[in-house]
Amino acid sequence: MFIAVIYRPLVFTAQSLNADADWNDLLTLTQPSLIYTGNAVVRGHLPLWNPNWFAGYPHLAMPSASVFYPTTFLFGLLAFPIAIKVVVLLH
Repeated sequence: MFIAVIYRPLVFTAQSLNADADWNDLLTLTQPSLIYTGNAVVRGHLPLWNPNWFAGYPHLAMPSASVFYPTTFLFGLLAFPIAIKVVVLLH
């Protein structure tokens, strides 16, 4: 509940993530990683390797990919702004 209070503008309003300094890492690195992971998990694949970045890299080994985190599949089912709100509320 504490997190929902801190992020109440993000969770309870139509406000979305933007390119503020507070969200820079989330939007440039974590967002694409979570979406890739979520899409793979929803399709029933274990995302071992991501060929889309650089010449490919071991996606499973990247901590921000959150491959085994219980809510990561939401990023494959919902649009990112909605999924991040649901994840914040679930925490």
